[in-house]
Amino acid sequence: MHNSSSQVESLFAAAAELSAESRKAFLDRECAGQEALRRQLDGLLRAHDRVDHPLDRPVAGHNELEATCLSDAQSVGTLIAGRYKLLEQIGDGGMGTVWMAEQKEPVRRLVAVKLIKAGMDSKAVLARFEAERQALALMDHPNIAKVHDAGTDDAGRPFFVMELVKGLPLTEYCDARKLFVNERLDLFVQICSAVQHAHQKAIIHRDLKPSNVLVTEHDGRPVPKVIDFGLAKAINSSQMLTDRTLHTAFGTVVGTPLYMAPEQVGINALDVDTRTDIYALGVILYELLTGTTPLEKARFKVAAWEEVKRLIREEDPPRPSTRLSSDKTLPSLAACRQVDASKLPSLVRGDLDWIVMKALDKDRSRRYETANGLAKDVQRYLKGDAVEACPPTLAYRLQKACRKHRVAILTIGAFAGVLLISTVLSLTFGIRAHHAEMKARQETEAASFLLDTFLGTNDEHEELTVGNVPFTTVVDRAVKQLDRDTERLPLTVARIRARIGRAYAILGKYPKARQQIQPALEVLMDELGPNNLETLNCQESLVWVRESWDEKTEAILLDVLERRRKVQGPDHPDTIRTLSAVAWMRFMNNDMVKADSLLRDALQLAVAGHGDDSVIAIRCKMRLAAFIARKGKHDECMRLAQEAMASGQKLPSDDPYRLFLKYGANKYAKPATGTSEDNRRVAEQDVALLPEFKDVFGEDDPRTLVLLDDITLHYAQGKWFDEAEPYSKTLLEKRTQLFERDDRGRLRALWLRGLTLLGLKKIAEAKELFNEAIPLARSKREHIILGTTLVGLGECLLLEENYAEAEPKLASGYEMIRSYFKNEGFSAHRLNHVREVLDDLVAVSEKLGKSEAAEHWRKEKERLEQF
Repeated sequence: MHNSSSQVESLFAAAAELSAESRKAFLDRECAGQEALRRQLDGLLRAHDRVDHPLDRPVAGHNELEATCLSDAQSVGTLIAGRYKLLEQIGDGGMGTVWMAEQKEPVRRLVAVKLIKAGMDSKAVLARFEAERQALALMDHPNIAKVHDAGTDDAGRPFFVMELVKGLPLTEYCDARKLFVNERLDLFVQICSAVQHAHQKAIIHRDLKPSNVLVTEHDGRPVPKVIDFGLAKAINSSQMLTDRTLHTAFGTVVGTPLYMAPEQVGINALDVDTRTDIYALGVILYELLTGTTPLEKARFKVAAWEEVKRLIREEDPPRPSTRLSSDKTLPSLAACRQVDASKLPSLVRGDLDWIVMKALDKDRSRRYETANGLAKDVQRYLKGDAVEACPPTLAYRLQKACRKHRVAILTIGAFAGVLLISTVLSLTFGIRAHHAEMKARQETEAASFLLDTFLGTNDEHEELTVGNVPFTTVVDRAVKQLDRDTERLPLTVARIRARIGRAYAILGKYPKARQQIQPALEVLMDELGPNNLETLNCQESLVWVRESWDEKTEAILLDVLERRRKVQGPDHPDTIRTLSAVAWMRFMNNDMVKADSLLRDALQLAVAGHGDDSVIAIRCKMRLAAFIARKGKHDECMRLAQEAMASGQKLPSDDPYRLFLKYGANKYAKPATGTSEDNRRVAEQDVALLPEFKDVFGEDDPRTLVLLDDITLHYAQGKWFDEAEPYSKTLLEKRTQLFERDDRGRLRALWLRGLTLLGLKKIAEAKELFNEAIPLARSKREHIILGTTLVGLGECLLLEENYAEAEPKLASGYEMIRSYFKNEGFSAHRLNHVREVLDDLVAVSEKLGKSEAAEHWRKEKERLEQF
């Protein structure tokens, strides 16, 4: 039977105070039937009773290391700093030894004392020792060994005193106790929590392995303790672990090879971050599941060091389930986990495979970003929820639904198709009800509804597939089916409506989106409350499909932001995204100062909370770059875009956001002069990206249409109207075909097509488009588009020599443009545009015989030049 360290400590402390006769009776009584405990206490008490021996002085020369180690072995009973009596050596590392000791004052207890070995007190070793001591001193976590004291012994060698962890290494403990897989995972989650704590203290362990995680027991429950921070490294230069100079030589490898991440065996071993520890956690999890490390120890023993490094850097290990299936020791492995040998591989296959392999990815950008993220995915597995490590394939989502709600899904009908149910469940709703039976019933309701919708056939009985039926037809059919069903659970219906509403919003069909999202929000408010994440997401979705972005809309968004701060925290990615949305709303309402301030706040939170290279930080940098580019601050814009691009290189090569970074770099990462040639350069770079956008996202995807918009804009701004013509035509056709007539994207397409046709002197066609765009721009409060469209219509009328109608259009458009540019800033391109408008106003005033008006516009142009 295993004895907890607290039990041993209390019995030892009591027995040490007794006489020999009384002690024997006490031990006989307290250790009855516990022979191992009696032997342990007898040994401790014998050491306690020995006469103290002073420590031998350290030998200066390394040649006498063997003699030094012999003297260390004889130092039982030595008193350290007058209060720590060494009882038993319990650990021996490269630079120090660890002793169980009795602390005599100010409290009496058993502790662990770590001493530097005599003769090993080089500057490098002293620095490492001090770094470990400081690292542990920073920690305050139940799964990390605590530091009690520190100092130097009589020989001048440093020591520190830690909590005594009387336990077994992690894998030994699990196998000795024959822990189930789920019990091993529970321990692993605690270890992740400890590592997360270290990372939050800006400390990377760099040598995580089972022998550095001891498992003890408190009140009969296993408690893992992370120990040995001897190779710990501060994450940033401002967090110093020691005042001593601590160098890791260029090309030096630090860590234990079987648990090393690829970046640890690179040329520069300093190039590590918290994801290095994530990799080691992945190795530990692999070993907990399979009984072996991903790269087998036997291969490392016979391989040369260069080959070992190559294996670590390049060789992908088999998935845990694959390793188990081919392991000859599977029966004994399964026995240690109390599971049938035939079932163990299938138990690990799937979710646990995905979790482990994500943590072990050679590309650290594809690993979990935090230890907490890894722990949460393991907890999702334990709860039966879908794990994030899995790519969102159709089959995967269904398998989760079938396992978690097997009875409910079987009631739909065995022939409904496992694959489809998964797709429906994952893409259409997320269950969050508290009661398990209610959860199952809601999933059954939603699955039944969506099976009817997506498996149904149209009037011609053609098969409904995404490939040959427009997605909008599928969504419309879902709405009709939902409206006909009156017996489904309100919460289920609300969740389905919220998803359908978001689908309509993506398609730009905002009235239809509002019709779904508004009633969904009312039910979610009643059923789940205003602070539930589903409610918050639904309410924010409603903001973006409202008829106008006015003060009321902004107030709703601000309310969502405040509740996100309370529920999710100020630095959660969702909160940061909502903060950016508030900034965009301020921008749309022409409050440039507040918009700028909010975007900078969002970036600061993203960097502080998630790191400079995180996806949320990259997005915030690009948003801010896009905003300040409009204000003419090109130097800062370039810096932000270049930083985002550098961070983006660390994203996985197949991450679609890398395409957006290329697109952003075209616009912002180089000096923008506003000249015709500069606009052509940006447009041609975007044209070069267009095939890749179409291939990755599809021709009709909103992201591809944004790129088309930008190509047209830059060609038109540079007055390359022939080049702009085909892109402006395609853009308007796509926007009209795919989106509602009042969609903002379609408004821009009308405007850009009108500018292009005006440049080509196709006046009648341009006028028609401008006349359609003007009322839409007013309703959407798109001030700059309204101003430039009015000017465009005025120029059409001027070319038709309709001066009387041209004058008010040009004057109104000018005032709007001037006001807008005054807030945003006058770039070279904008100044040129305003000069052209003022020249038109002078010309039309002279044509109408209004000499005073003409003079007014000339003076306005002079004031503009001074500005």
